[in-house]
Amino acid sequence: MADPGARPATLSRPGASMSDVSPASSFAIDVPATLLERARRGEAAAFEQLYRSFERPVYTLALRLTGKREEAQDVLQDTMMKLFDRVTEFRGDSPFWGWLRQIAVNEALMMLRRRGRLLAEV
Repeated sequence: MADPGARPATLSRPGASMSDVSPASSFAIDVPATLLERARRGEAAAFEQLYRSFERPVYTLALRLTGKREEAQDVLQDTMMKLFDRVTEFRGDSPFWGWLRQIAVNEALMMLRRRGRLLAEV
């Protein structure tokens, strides 16, 4: 009988057989509390480290939501600016990526709303 708490298995590459199965992984980036504390104090190096850690996942999410590279880049920039302004609001009772991802989703949705208004005006 399978362990009810076990993660489902996924194939590691296209064309792989069930013997090549690896456990599914949830996307999570571990952010040390000390790094967040340094960012809260306004240390530029800490913000750079956060930016480098989350640039790719935020951009990828934004691209999937907007469908346009330029808009995804704008969403990335807007998200990182909000991170800079609001890092002190992160309470730490949930994963940092979940908090930042929600900011990115909200920024992407605002971008899509603006796009819809602009298209409606033309």
